[in-house]
Parts: sequence; structure tokens; C-alpha cells
Amino acid sequence: VAGGQNIQHWINTSVFDTKAADQPNTSYQYKYFPLAVPDARAPGVNNVDLSLNKRVRIAENFNLQIRADAFDALNHPNWGAPNVTPTSSAFGRITSQANLPRTMQLGMRLTF
Repeated sequence: VAGGQNIQHWINTSVFDTKAADQPNTSYQYKYFPLAVPDARAPGVNNVDLSLNKRVRIAENFNLQIRADAFDALNHPNWGAPNVTPTSSAFGRITSQANLPRTMQLGMRLTF
């Protein structure tokens, strides 16, 4: 694709025959192994998780642990695999996100 890959043109669709009448009839064929591994075509994962911990001694037998966690701290989208159905109008496009947005949590634990 001129201009490089993006989620609208992840696969160069101009080299495929996309007419439904030209597609093979697979209803009478047996498949024991998938013909494609869809995750191999997906873009890479870019994820950063952070955690901060602080332990505070309150008394001789009492400790307080404070913990803050951030999952996907940079809030970067990780895209799913592209559509590989040649007769689909979304053929060659990535139409899904594979991760959740940033999630943060705060927790405390008192031990004695």
C-alpha cells in the first residue's frame, strides 16, 4: 500500500480476487488444520503496566501496605487481526481493538 500500513489498509487487497463467484466451494472439503494463523498477521503488542508499592510500619505488629496499579498505563491501543475474508467489504482492514483501555486500581492491606 502506498504510504505504508495503517488500520484501514493492513493487507494489500489489490492482489486478491474478491468476487464471490470466483471463490472456491469449501462445503465438501475437510480441513484438519486452519489454512491461516490470523494472529500472525496482527500488529504487535505495545503495553506498559505499572505498579507502585509502599509498606508503612504503624506499630510493632501492624504493617500497612498501599498499592497502586495501572494496566495499559500509556493507554495505547493494541489492534486486533485484520479481516481476511476476501468477499467482505472490510477485507484487509483492522476493525477491532484487542485490549482494554487504561485501568487503574488502588488497594490497601493491613497485616498484624
